[in-house]
Amino acid sequence: MRWGFYAWIAFGAALLGLKALLDVSAQRFPDVAVRAASTVYHLPSVIVSNGEGWRSDLMRLAGCWDARHEGFVAGLAGVAGCDRPRALMLDVSRLAAPPAQLAAHGVDVVFWTRYNPPDSHLQVLSPLVGRVSTQFSAAWQLHRMDEPGTPWVYLMTRAPLSLADAADAYAGRCYRADVGSDIGMTCTLVERLPGGAALSFSLGPEGVAMMPAIRAEVSSLVRGWSGSRGAPVN
Repeated sequence: MRWGFYAWIAFGAALLGLKALLDVSAQRFPDVAVRAASTVYHLPSVIVSNGEGWRSDLMRLAGCWDARHEGFVAGLAGVAGCDRPRALMLDVSRLAAPPAQLAAHGVDVVFWTRYNPPDSHLQVLSPLVGRVSTQFSAAWQLHRMDEPGTPWVYLMTRAPLSLADAADAYAGRCYRADVGSDIGMTCTLVERLPGGAALSFSLGPEGVAMMPAIRAEVSSLVRGWSGSRGAPVN
């Protein structure tokens, strides 16, 4: 009985020690080095709102939370989902000098290490590509494809020639409460980044009116995250 009690104490102490080791690992750098194909992005740790919790700790144990860190436990990569795309939830308002318009109007800001449009969106686009023409919006600097008879508007970086081309050019989707007007429109935007990564964010009507300025802020912000810093990246 006594040995069982001591075993539980030893096990608890080991868990506390391991947790402390993971916390030290997390605080080693002020950013998180995230790999997207051959490109590495350094996201400030302070803005990553899902950087804590059991899943993040599991990824640290496996060595795939930060590209500069070695794993603590071999063989955990599959369990931790190291081979799957990652979605890092961001709160850009925590930056010392946040991008003003994105911080004011952008919600649900997410950095994706590998981005693919939702399957449900591609299913809608499949019969439309080549049949419904796109229109270039000078105000948005994007092409738009209005789904006939619905409040949905799909955004593209170029006029797609095929469904595969539409998937590559996909830049988000908007909702119009009034099918005949863009007044009150809300949008979810996707900014494609090198390495197959992307930054997605949602805008209300006031943000939609400032879409080009907000997209420019996003481009400038992400440029500051790319490149090598600190210790070598594995």
